Amino acid sequence: MSFFQILHFVLSVSVAFAGGMFLRGRMKIRSVSDIKAARKKKDLSPQPIWNPADADGAERYADIYRRLLDYFDEKKPYLDPELKEGDVATALFTNRVYLAKALKGFARVSFPTFTSRYRVMHATKLFLENPTLRVADLYEMCGFKSYSTFCIAFKLFMNVKPKEWCDSQRGNLPDR
Repeated sequence: MSFFQILHFVLSVSVAFAGGMFLRGRMKIRSVSDIKAARKKKDLSPQPIWNPADADGAERYADIYRRLLDYFDEKKPYLDPELKEGDVATALFTNRVYLAKALKGFARVSFPTFTSRYRVMHATKLFLENPTLRVADLYEMCGFKSYSTFCIAFKLFMNVKPKEWCDSQRGNLPDR
């Protein structure tokens, strides 16, 4: 498995917090009591996006998802700020609907979130390779159109602001 596939798995298992509430299934959860109530109702169980009896459908989406991971690891299309879901679907020889269903079924995220995750992971990798990079330069190198979008995505996936994370990583570097 590649670095990004392992990182993708780890991040897809974690729950992303945003503004004090998070989404899981179809329910907005704001407190621990909401979580307990949802568990009693069993509203937190993931809903399959395809018919479980349709093995061909599940296999088709799994194949699309595998091709997507390979494509993102090898070609790095997420570095293009103008990347569109339709462009990726065309490159994978599928359509946007099937691609979206594969993402929802296996990564439990939308295409923009999936792409942002790869961009943030690429930013962390670039910074670790070259800690002299400035955060203002880093966002452009990773395919984000704006600094504010980069900061929001970074905070979402890393639970810390990019400048704070970069400063902490610089502090962990051995003296040369």
